[in-house]
Amino acid sequence: MKKLYIKLIYTGAMFAISYALIPYLPQELIVHWNFQGVADNTAPALQALAIIPFVTAISVIVFHFLPLMDPKKKRYEEFADVYEKIQYIFMAFFTYLQFIIIYTGIEPKTNALALIFAGIGVLFILMGNYLGKIRQNYFVGIRTPWTIDNERVWNKSNRFAGVCFVVTGMIIILHSLIFPTQLAYIMFFVLSSALAPVLYSFLIFKK
Repeated sequence: MKKLYIKLIYTGAMFAISYALIPYLPQELIVHWNFQGVADNTAPALQALAIIPFVTAISVIVFHFLPLMDPKKKRYEEFADVYEKIQYIFMAFFTYLQFIIIYTGIEPKTNALALIFAGIGVLFILMGNYLGKIRQNYFVGIRTPWTIDNERVWNKSNRFAGVCFVVTGMIIILHSLIFPTQLAYIMFFVLSSALAPVLYSFLIFKK
């Protein structure tokens, strides 16, 4: 429980620091952009700055309790260090999103969507490096009927997914830097990296 409390304290500190910056920010902050990078929704500063810390806190709690609900909960001991690092990766990503909301309040002409997708690219690369180390469970990793049924299929599929995620992450970063106003195409790469391991798990299960 100690690690859970530390993570929740971090989340609270994220909001507290953001709250302290409200006097220096506009009354309305941008919270959404379309695929051309144009802001299309705002929210009062307090509400805008509370969204990400709230989502972070929920994710921390969910990550903490998932192993307790998993029928294969004993398997988490085999990748406990990896599972912990995955949580920190998401916390860092949410912190980055919070920074973008604050920064666009100061510099509203910033192409925030390009920054967001670049962050997603880094997220994919980091996650890709750990996917192959995740052991069979019902909540984390590439979970299909074929990976859950066969551990060999699980291990191969997650290693393959790791490669897909790293490659996709690199493509996303390059695309967001070279074509910062044409970001809708990135969704194709994201969907491909999610669907390819599913198809792969089926194919190797049939072998």
